[in-house]
Amino acid sequence: PKSAAAARQHLDALVNLAGPSSSSFFLPNHDASSALLLSLPEGPARDALTRQYAANWLENDVPAARAWMKNLPESTQAEIMGRFVERGIRSFSKAEVRAAASAWIRDEADPTTRARLGPLLVESMAREDPAAALDWATANLSAAPLAHATATLVRGLFSTDPETARQMVAD
Repeated sequence: PKSAAAARQHLDALVNLAGPSSSSFFLPNHDASSALLLSLPEGPARDALTRQYAANWLENDVPAARAWMKNLPESTQAEIMGRFVERGIRSFSKAEVRAAASAWIRDEADPTTRARLGPLLVESMAREDPAAALDWATANLSAAPLAHATATLVRGLFSTDPETARQMVAD
């Protein structure tokens, strides 16, 4: 037990030093990684590695990563998905990954998270359908998040279609 505690402290320190790219340093190939992660003792290193591993996997295979994440506590799943959305709803190159991030905000995020991340969803939706983005924002956001989302939407729309933006503000 004494050696295990020392090893756990050492791993915690190493993971902390590695920062956000820690799973790349510590985990072997994909097939072995998921079982290895779940076999680690609970603690800061396991939590950090698990969050990073899941976030990287989500960017490549959302359904598989979400299925694996079912092994994690709900609060950890929500934290991972929130970070996943925050980090990349604007920058994911794959349409299906952007769609999965958007669907999570719309369908699964708790109200507080939806209020925090909703403006990102509105910004993403506005690229394809500004009217739908505004409809979603007014139906799901209020106060500061709604004001932020609306301002972002109008600003973006004004640069490409000033007349529609003017009409939207007037309406």
